Amino acid sequence: MHKAVSDSFQIPTVCKKKVIQNRCVYERSAVLKFNTYLRIYQNKTLSEVKKKRRQYCAKYVKFGFIENPTNPSSPLCLLCLKTFSNEAMKPSRLQDHLNKMHPDKKDKNVAYFQDLEKKHNTQPSVAKLISVAAKQDEDGLRASYNISLLISQKGKPRNIGEEFIFPAIKEVITTVLHKPATDITRKIPLSNNFVQRRIVKWLKTLKDHCAII
Repeated sequence: MHKAVSDSFQIPTVCKKKVIQNRCVYERSAVLKFNTYLRIYQNKTLSEVKKKRRQYCAKYVKFGFIENPTNPSSPLCLLCLKTFSNEAMKPSRLQDHLNKMHPDKKDKNVAYFQDLEKKHNTQPSVAKLISVAAKQDEDGLRASYNISLLISQKGKPRNIGEEFIFPAIKEVITTVLHKPATDITRKIPLSNNFVQRRIVKWLKTLKDHCAII
C-alpha cells in the first residue's frame, strides 16, 4: 500500500524546472558577485602598486638626511640615525625634523652633512659586520660540502679531509696568500665527527623522502 502510494507520487515536471532555474539564477548571481569583488580587489591592488613612491634626492643631505642603505625608499637622519617612512621624504618634513630635533645643527652648511655622510658610509655597522660574518660561515660550509662530495666521488675515506686536505689548505693559505690560516680554516668544518654527523643526517633525510614516495 505504502509502496504504491510512494511510486505514484512524483514531483511535477514544472516544479523540477523551477528548481533548476532558481539554482542557475543563484549560481549566476554568485559568479557575478565573485567577479565584482575580484575586480574591486584587483583595482585596489593595482592602485596600491601604482601609488607614487617618493624618490630620494641628493639635495636632501643639506637637511641631514641620506638614503637608507638597507631601505632605499626611506630617508635616514645622519644626526639621530632615525629612519622615516617614504611619506616623510619631503623637503618640508625633513627640514622640520632638523629644526625641531636638532636646532643646534640647522645652520650647518652642506659640507658638514656631506662629511657626516662619508663617515657614516665608511664606518662599519653592526649589521654589516654580522652580514659579512654570516656570508663567510655560509661559504665555508658550502666549501666543506663540496670537498666532501669530491672525496666521495673519488671513493676515498672521509678522514682524508681532516688528515690531508685540511693541512694542505692551511699550507696554501699561509705560504701563498701570506695570511693566517686559522681565520679561514675554522669556517670550513671537515672534522671526522662533523662529516659523520652530516652523512647520518643525509641518510635520514633520504630515508624519509623515500618513505613519502
